[in-house]
Amino acid sequence: MRLGALLICTFLMIGGGTAQAGLLFDGETIRLTYEFPAVGSIFDTRTFVVGAGVEAPAFPTGDPRTNTDFSDMNITSIFVSASSWTGASFNGYHVFDLNGTIPAITSVLINPATNMAGLTLARISWDADNIYVNWQGLPFNSDTVVSIDVNTPEPATLVLMGSGLALLAAGWRRRRRPAA
Repeated sequence: MRLGALLICTFLMIGGGTAQAGLLFDGETIRLTYEFPAVGSIFDTRTFVVGAGVEAPAFPTGDPRTNTDFSDMNITSIFVSASSWTGASFNGYHVFDLNGTIPAITSVLINPATNMAGLTLARISWDADNIYVNWQGLPFNSDTVVSIDVNTPEPATLVLMGSGLALLAAGWRRRRRPAA
């Protein structure tokens, strides 16, 4: 019982009562690739450190259709022309952490600022280190915005989960001890 109380006190001192997401992208080196006509077919690529301002203006090069900006926990592409995408199995971007320093991605959501008709979560795939947005076949104009919110485990959530596992392990060990 003393171990449980100690873990709860430690959790509260670390800040478990006020969990907030940290900065995911700021200061990190990101690679943004435009892939067409299939995943892995790189049409253009940019590498940058996320900071103030738009990281990928007039992207992709040679066919500039978007300005893409990264902030704390968001990727926003603002379209600068009107058209629709050429038919292909994939026509969109791939974002990944070039140096492997960003925490694992746990969820990706479409921000309410997004107004691209037909863009649903079914067109976005992700894993711990990559995000793919496939807007193949969707129309757009110079007022179109695609805004993607990216989440990782909150530090307090990780502390709480670790505390719970430690309590389970302590209880398991106590039950496994032979009676004296």
